Amino acid sequence: ATAYYTSLLTGSHDAYGNVKLGTGALANLPVASGADNVALGDNALNALTSGSDNIAIGEEALLNVATGSFNTAVGDGAGKATGVVSMTNGVFIGRNAVPSADGSDNEIVIGVGAEGNGNDSVTIGNDSTTDTYLRGIVHADSPVLLKGYTVAGLPSAAAYAGGLIYVSNG
Repeated sequence: ATAYYTSLLTGSHDAYGNVKLGTGALANLPVASGADNVALGDNALNALTSGSDNIAIGEEALLNVATGSFNTAVGDGAGKATGVVSMTNGVFIGRNAVPSADGSDNEIVIGVGAEGNGNDSVTIGNDSTTDTYLRGIVHADSPVLLKGYTVAGLPSAAAYAGGLIYVSNG
């Protein structure tokens, strides 16, 4: 075990704090073009040519991202989407959890096969998700939009606890 650990350290990191383990992991990052990236899994962060502080764990995690920083992807194919070559501040958890578009910023996507909904959004679950459970008090600093549902006794925009609950049938 000690010999393996030593060879891993000598062959899989550089002076800029980049760490890789897996065939094709961080394969295209030029020296001094990024720092503190971690790629664990075959082809994780394979296309990265410029960026720092990315973490990709899983085969082909953040595969196509060429430029970007502060992204985290956990799961095979997490953060890997056709045409998405740049992103910042993204979090992708689950096999094939992907961003909505190229250039996304602050997009959080959780769930197997879940697809994000754009900048500054959080997506939990995929199209097959039938129920989402949240425990405790749910706090919202903005109005809440409930699509496709009606709430008995409430008009379409009802005042509630100093804010608004929007109810829409479409």
